[in-house]
Amino acid sequence: MSSSNAPLISSLAKEGDTIVKLILMFVGKLPGIMSEIKELYENSDWEELSLRIHALKGTAGNFGFLEVTEVTESIEAMIRDENFDEIKGLLIQLEGIQQRIMAGVASY
Repeated sequence: MSSSNAPLISSLAKEGDTIVKLILMFVGKLPGIMSEIKELYENSDWEELSLRIHALKGTAGNFGFLEVTEVTESIEAMIRDENFDEIKGLLIQLEGIQQRIMAGVASY
């Protein structure tokens, strides 16, 4: 399995049971968050999409998922620059990261 498809584990997973429980709560909410983000994109609701992406960036970063942070920073920049056509590819990349995060759940 290549590293781009490997399960993704939080960089904070070794910090103890309490943080792992919080990480798993976040991971459990991630599919719903991603569904909302996709819907906002499809509806061209750029203002709300920007808010949700910003929130995801901070939360994912706080839970040790820097890959999410990197992609969401790029999405924020595309929204800010009104370069909306580029967002779809980044959302596909973000979905791939989400799948890797979900695949990593069994490792906690």
